[in-house]
Amino acid sequence: MSVLSSTSCAISSSAPIVIHSKYGEMSAESELFKKDAQECALKASERKGITLDQNSTKVETGIALTQVALFFSSNAYCITNKGWRIKE
Repeated sequence: MSVLSSTSCAISSSAPIVIHSKYGEMSAESELFKKDAQECALKASERKGITLDQNSTKVETGIALTQVALFFSSNAYCITNKGWRIKE
């Protein structure tokens, strides 16, 4: 059985374009963006994490999933606060 969708999706192998309130539009591979993004990722990863294995409980798995969501949320918030956004 195959499912057809009327929505098409294109996946790009190039870095997204980001826009900074002061510096303007550039590739996400630019040194300015990468520096800020790395600082934000470091801050977001400083939280203590839980390690999962095959014996992990549902509660531990739930906590880990919450931590992953918080990491990405914290990282996105930090990048936005530094004046960056992804060009749509």
